[in-house]
Amino acid sequence: MDATLTRLTHLVAGKDMRLASASAVILAELAPRDPAVTSALKEALEKSDGTLRSFVIDALGRIGTPQAADALVPCIQAGGPVSEEALRAVAHAGAGALKPLAKMLPKAPPDLQPKLAEAIVRTGERQGFAAVVEELREPETARAIREGVRHAISGLDEKARGALLAQLTRALGAATFVKNESAAVAALEMVGDLRDADALQLLLKHTGKDATPRARGAALRSIGMLRLDADKRGRLAGKLLPLLHETDFSHTVEPTLRALDGADIGGEHRRALEKLVASTFPEVREFAMRALAVHATPRTLAELIKCLDDPDRTVREDAAQALARAPNAAVPLSEKLAAVDDGEASRTIANVLREMADGIPDRVVTRLAQAYVELAAGAKRKAKAGESEDDLRRNADARRGALLLVLRAAGKSTLASEALKEARALRTKGEPQRALSLLRSVAGVEGWNEEHRVEQALAGLAVTPLDLSRTARAADPNLRLLEEAVSGSAFRPKELARQVLKDRTLSRRIQYYVGHHFAERMQSGREFGREILVALAKNARSEEGKQAKQKLAVEGLLKGAPAKKRGILEERAEVLMAAADLAAKSRAEEDLKEQRRQARERCAQKNAFRQPAKRVRWKTVETKPKKKSAQKNAKKR
Repeated sequence: MDATLTRLTHLVAGKDMRLASASAVILAELAPRDPAVTSALKEALEKSDGTLRSFVIDALGRIGTPQAADALVPCIQAGGPVSEEALRAVAHAGAGALKPLAKMLPKAPPDLQPKLAEAIVRTGERQGFAAVVEELREPETARAIREGVRHAISGLDEKARGALLAQLTRALGAATFVKNESAAVAALEMVGDLRDADALQLLLKHTGKDATPRARGAALRSIGMLRLDADKRGRLAGKLLPLLHETDFSHTVEPTLRALDGADIGGEHRRALEKLVASTFPEVREFAMRALAVHATPRTLAELIKCLDDPDRTVREDAAQALARAPNAAVPLSEKLAAVDDGEASRTIANVLREMADGIPDRVVTRLAQAYVELAAGAKRKAKAGESEDDLRRNADARRGALLLVLRAAGKSTLASEALKEARALRTKGEPQRALSLLRSVAGVEGWNEEHRVEQALAGLAVTPLDLSRTARAADPNLRLLEEAVSGSAFRPKELARQVLKDRTLSRRIQYYVGHHFAERMQSGREFGREILVALAKNARSEEGKQAKQKLAVEGLLKGAPAKKRGILEERAEVLMAAADLAAKSRAEEDLKEQRRQARERCAQKNAFRQPAKRVRWKTVETKPKKKSAQKNAKKR
C-alpha cells in the first residue's frame, strides 16, 4: 500500500469526521482492493456515526471484494435505512458479494429475504441466479425470494434475463424440483415475470393433468403474461379450451381465461366454443360468446340470440355484448327486438343495437317503426300469469323506449311517416286522444315536419276545451302549432284552411274556434282565419255560421262591407299606435324647424361674403361760435 492510501486509511479511522468523510469519498473513487484499506473501512464503519457511515458503506460497495461484502453484512442484518444503503452498495460489488449474501439468505429475517434476493439477482451473475433458484426449495423462503426477484428483473439486461431463464428451465426440468410444489410455483411465476415468448413450451409442459393445481395455475397465468400476438395466442386454443370445462375456477379456469385473453380463435373451434356457452361460470360464457361473435355464422348468431331469452340476467348481458362485436348481427337483433315481449330484454338489445343502427335495412326499420307505433298508440297485450296491470304498463313503456332509442339512432324518417299515417287513421276512427299521444311521443324525430304539427294540433283540438277567451287561447298549444304551420312555407293559408274545413273529424265548433282565433292575427294568419270564417258564414242558419258572420263584421273582413269600414283589429292597432304616431309627428316638426334654421344660417353666411364693403364719406361741418350770455342779456334789455 502506497503512502497516499496509508494516509487516507489513517484519516478514515481518525476522530475528525470531516477529514474521515472526505477520505471515504476519495477511497470510493479509487476503489483499492487492498485488504488493509478494507479493514480500515470496516473499523470505521463500526465506530462511525450516521454522516460518516453512508460514505464508508459506499466505499466498501465500490471496492466490491468478498472481504468488503462481509463488512457490510452486519449493516444488512441490522435492518432499517442502513440495511437498504448496504444492499444498494453491495449490488455494485458483483460476483464478489455473492458468497456472503447467498450464505446469509436462508437465515435472514423474512422481511430481509426479498431485499437480499433482489440484491443477488441485480448482480446479473449466473452463480447468483443458481443460488437464488436453489433456495426456492425451501417453502419458507420461496415466496419471499420470488418477490425480490420480481423487483430485480426490471433492471436486468437481455443477457442476464436469458441466463436467469436458462437457470429456471434447468430447475423445472428436474423431477425432484418439480415435486416441491412451492419451488415449482415460484419458479413458474418467475418465468412469467420474464415475459419471454421462448418460454411458452416450457410453461405448456406444466399445464397437464400430472401437474399440481397450484403449479398448473401458475403456468397458465405466466402464459398470459408472455409477449404473444393474437395469432400465436389463438394457436393455444386447441390445448387450452378443454381446460375451461373443469370445475376448479381459481386454479384452472380463471388462469386459462387469462392465457387466452386477446387470442384470435379460428372458426375450427366453433363447436368447442358453442359447448362453453352453457358453462356454469359467467366469465366462460362471456368469453365463448365473444369468440363466437367474431366469426359469426347464421347458426352462431341464432344461438347467441337464443341466449337473450335466458332467465339469467348475466347470460342475457353476455350474449348482448358478444353480439355487439358481430359485424352482421344488426338484422337478427332488430328482428328480435321487434318480436320480444320482455321490457328488460328489449333494453338490453337496444343498448347493443343502437351502435350498429345505421346498418339496419329499410324494411327492418319499417317493422321496428310499426311495432313502436302500435305500442305508442296504446295497444296492449294479454297479461301473463301473475302479471299485474302496473307490470304490464311498465313492460310496455320499456319496450317503447327501447324501440325509440334504436329508431332515433337509425336516423331515418320511417318512424315519422308511420306515426303520421297511424295518427290520421286513429282520428278517423274517433280516437283523437291516442293519436295525440302517439304524435307527442315522436315529436322531433327525423322527418318531423309541418304536416305532423298540423295533425298533432287537430288531434289536440278534438280533446281540448274550446274556450274563446283571449287568455285561454294564448295558452293553447294546439293553436301555437297551427301558427307555426301558417307562418311556415309548407302551407298556404287557403290550402291549410281548405284542409281544416274538409276534415270530417273536426266539428264546426272546432273550426269556428280556429277561425275566431286567427281572424285576430296578422298577415297570413289573418287570411287563414278569414277563409275559415267565410266558409262557416255561408251556412247562416247554424249557430257557428251566425257567429262567424258577426266576427267577420267586427274584424272588418265581411265581403261587401264599405271600404271605409274598419274592423276591431285596425281600431285596436290605431289606438295602440296613436302615442307612437304623435311622438313621430312631433319629432318630424322639430326636425323641420331645425332644418329651416340651419338653412337660414347658411344663407346669411353666404350673403355676407358676397356684399362689398360700404364707403365712408367724410363731411366738413361749419360750426358757429356761441354768443356769450352777457351779450344775449344786453340785447334783451
